[in-house]
Amino acid sequence: MTPPGANWRLPLCVAIGYLGHLVLSARLEAFGARPHIGLTVLAVACLFAGPNLAAFLGFGLGLLESWAVNQYVGSYLVSRSVAGFCVGAMDQRIFRDSVPMAVAAGAVTTLFADVLFFVFVPQPESIRWLTRTLGSALYDGGLAIPIYFAVRRVVHPVRPV
Repeated sequence: MTPPGANWRLPLCVAIGYLGHLVLSARLEAFGARPHIGLTVLAVACLFAGPNLAAFLGFGLGLLESWAVNQYVGSYLVSRSVAGFCVGAMDQRIFRDSVPMAVAAGAVTTLFADVLFFVFVPQPESIRWLTRTLGSALYDGGLAIPIYFAVRRVVHPVRPV
């Protein structure tokens, strides 16, 4: 179930996460792997959303990414929307408000969205793409920890007593 007030806070988190991706991704490269901060924020934000809001968040991220790249618009929209929906659909099945779940969601969502994008738009050098995608998924899994605490603070703000 989506917490009250999250309908406008979560899209703002995803938009800020994508802007962070544009600014910081190249600077945070390690061992040939770049983090995909936008997808990681999407994965963590979808942990706090239901399937409908999560699909909307994925659609918004796909729209932002296709706007910046100006190619493969439909592939970005569908892959990010399906990835967001899948994370958001775990609503009643898994206890989602935990750090290990955020790490798993960050890594698996990045991997799933990139593989789905690869199905729509095959890349010319598949082995190189696979190693970069696996490195990015591992990186995003670790990056999901601080992002989880930031998004959790935004979704459930501390109220003075």
